[in-house]
Amino acid sequence: FSAISFLACDEDDKKVEAITSDGEISIIVVERETAQTPEKEFKSQGGMVTAAYAKEEKGNSMSVSKTLSFTALIKIPLQVKIEKEILSLVKLDIANTKGALLYSLSGEPLAALKKEAKFGLELTLLGTKDGSVPQEVRMNKKTTPPSSAEPDKNYVPVAIVFPDPLDIVRLPDTENTLKKLREVATATEEYHRDLLKVVTDTPSLDTAHLDLLLDACYYPYAFRQQMEEELRKLWEKRDEESQKLMEAIQKNLNLADQLAGYTREILNVGMAKVSDLTLENASELLKKLFPYGGADRAFIIVIEKFSPLAPEKKLELLTLALQKGESTVALNLAIDWFQHDSNKSLAALIELVKYFSGEQKDRLLLSCYESLPSLTTDELMRLVQLAYYKGKTLALNRVNEVSDFSISNTVRVIRLFSGEDKDDVAEKVLSRGGALTAAELRSVLSVTYYRGERLAKAHCNRISNMVPGDVATLANMFSGESKDNVLLVCSERLESMTTDALIGMINVSYYQGVALTKMHYLKLVDFSATSIAKIANRFSGEAKDTVIAGALDTLTSVTSDEVKRLISASYYQAGTVSVRLISKISDLTVVNAVGIARGLNSDAKDPFLLKALTVVTDPSGDNILSLAQSAYGQGMTVLMRVLERVTTLTVAQSITIARSLSYENKDAFLLRAVDRVIDLSTANLMSLASQAPSKKDQIIQKGLERLSQPK
Repeated sequence: FSAISFLACDEDDKKVEAITSDGEISIIVVERETAQTPEKEFKSQGGMVTAAYAKEEKGNSMSVSKTLSFTALIKIPLQVKIEKEILSLVKLDIANTKGALLYSLSGEPLAALKKEAKFGLELTLLGTKDGSVPQEVRMNKKTTPPSSAEPDKNYVPVAIVFPDPLDIVRLPDTENTLKKLREVATATEEYHRDLLKVVTDTPSLDTAHLDLLLDACYYPYAFRQQMEEELRKLWEKRDEESQKLMEAIQKNLNLADQLAGYTREILNVGMAKVSDLTLENASELLKKLFPYGGADRAFIIVIEKFSPLAPEKKLELLTLALQKGESTVALNLAIDWFQHDSNKSLAALIELVKYFSGEQKDRLLLSCYESLPSLTTDELMRLVQLAYYKGKTLALNRVNEVSDFSISNTVRVIRLFSGEDKDDVAEKVLSRGGALTAAELRSVLSVTYYRGERLAKAHCNRISNMVPGDVATLANMFSGESKDNVLLVCSERLESMTTDALIGMINVSYYQGVALTKMHYLKLVDFSATSIAKIANRFSGEAKDTVIAGALDTLTSVTSDEVKRLISASYYQAGTVSVRLISKISDLTVVNAVGIARGLNSDAKDPFLLKALTVVTDPSGDNILSLAQSAYGQGMTVLMRVLERVTTLTVAQSITIARSLSYENKDAFLLRAVDRVIDLSTANLMSLASQAPSKKDQIIQKGLERLSQPK
């Protein structure tokens, strides 16, 4: 039953508060069957307590009294507070559950008892069931303050109780020495420096006296653990009263942590001077450290003194070192155990890693993994997943050495990482060398972060029997300029391809389709004007003309139909294409020339026809008119020039042509035709001249002159 509950009540509408910092008395009533009953069989009986508090000053007196029953234990504070007044305990009556008085304290006996209760006093009333043995009163004085008590910060030198402080480690009665030290113990650095000076100045001491000095600290580690446990219990209640206590305890716990460095230094200095040190009592001393590290010297002394340690002792010390924040000591013990005491298996390392966290896990893994036998991919992945930050280092060192190496397995390893770590591991995997399939390279690139393009360009030459489709699929994994970069680099080693295969790569490209086309013209196994036209049709605008123009010099022979396809595939330079190819057209008849001209824009027709008329293979009186009529603005020029190549022109054909000409062009044509016809006679000369609008006489004259010449 809590003293706080006992006193946190109203007395005549005045709130009574317990002051636990000035000490308290814990009361327990127990019963035994007989005088011989062992202590473990004692039974708590509970009872009733009446506590009276008073303050008497001239003209000012106040008192309060309260009776409460309890079942196991009740804590009675030595002082209480009512409003602003402090009242002291003046009488204490303890009765059994039936109300019979068992023990009463007041006056001088109570005053003497209160002096022993600075840090708390446990008062146990022990009786027998049959009453055959007189009741026994046991008192157990506590040497540490209550967890919530205000710490004593009024420094008292240790020399007050020990004029020669070295007597602390000389006197054999350590229990009495500790009691004296607790009387002057304060939560000050000065007091703790006094203790540290003792262990520093003494040339040697035994385990019991080093243990004494650790317990003499104002807040020993065991007391800190007690505070933590009380905080946990109060947290479960979480009421207003508990909150106040929690704040007080937490404040003291923080102070204990501030003073913990002295506990550490006392042990660091003292451990090297202990004359009767054993591994067991050394471990008990180390357990009294606060868990903040800095006591590595003490651990190292123990390890060096008792080396070689048994495997189980290494693990015990390892665990203790971790509990006390000595991660480096623990790590060295772990590495030593793995290298010298384990079977050096992955399972052993995994179990060992469980002791550590953060960077210490990595240091352990990096120190031990090289001793592991060959790993499978799954085992390597497990190792990587155990790491805190250095998983990549583990992967880089072992990914190419796993016993079941395959690209698909390494991809699983790469997926464990993120960001540039993915790229580092992928690069390591690909550095292994050897042939790759396109699918294997793609699978690695598919899990990269940023370096996929670079890796694709660097390793595509390892793809065995690579075809354009492989390059296109590879490039299609990327976007923007990266597509083009992969296409241009990886397709370079292709020795041959079909037009459709090249188009497949062009379709994947982002901006460099033209460059890709130029790069591979000569590799086309089906290279022709038709294939060039087909490729050009995959582009738009000026790119069409660029593609076609780049291939014209490579073409050695084309048909008229192929020229038409190229013209159709052109954007703006169809005329140039047609003119450049005239000398390479294998079937350039008048009909085919006319067909080509029809596919040209108006201003491109004449340049083509003017050049074509010199090479057409079958100009005749029956077809040259169609050639002239295909022209845009220079049809008469075309007609007159091609006329020079006609060797079978008849008068009838000339008349037919003349009838199709404009008024001003008839005379010019007929004047020339009269010299070219092959069947000129007096009769048909007159027919020919009759077609002339204004130059009949000149035509007749030229004709007669021709007829007069000997055949």
